[in-house]
Amino acid sequence: EEFKESSAHWKRALEGESLVRNWTMGEGNDQIFVESHLTPLNDPDGNIVGAFHIGRDITAHRRMESDLRKLSTAVEQSPVTVVITDRNGLIEYVNPAFTATSGYTAEEALGQNPRFMKSGITKDAEYATMWRSILGGIPWVGQFHNKRKDGSLFWEEAVIAPIRDATGTISHFIAIKQDVTMRREAEERAAFLAVHDPLTKLPNRRIG
Repeated sequence: EEFKESSAHWKRALEGESLVRNWTMGEGNDQIFVESHLTPLNDPDGNIVGAFHIGRDITAHRRMESDLRKLSTAVEQSPVTVVITDRNGLIEYVNPAFTATSGYTAEEALGQNPRFMKSGITKDAEYATMWRSILGGIPWVGQFHNKRKDGSLFWEEAVIAPIRDATGTISHFIAIKQDVTMRREAEERAAFLAVHDPLTKLPNRRIG
């Protein structure tokens, strides 16, 4: 079948058609991807006297495309929020988990600074610390108290890291965040009950 297909392409080239064909050799990890270009050859009078073939190994390119598709699919289907901003902090990408958590669509978020979701509870000093860290090339780990589109408040645990371009310059930032509201509330309730009576809510022992 491979031979018949190849012969058919040569025949079409000899009839005056320029063709581009992709084909493979081998199997599994040994598979090689080749891009073939077939072009008719003409004599000075314009008559077709043959065909010219150029083959190019595109294995590395195809594997890179495959890896990028896997990465894109993983980010799109991730249960945690992924946000990518430019160096100035303006949002360029959010995954579906962002919408599920915040209530904002990608269209509403793109071009915005993430601070549009600030609840006003997280201290400015915390944001300043974060910016010093990531602008210095060091990933930052912490929590934000943010506001959803419906006005409800929630806690997010975040890891924010710089992304460098080919020259090593910081060009973007990526934030990977997870809603930890239920965990945070459970921890706060446990801490309260550790020193308060569950019925009266009064301190049951000396605090501090």
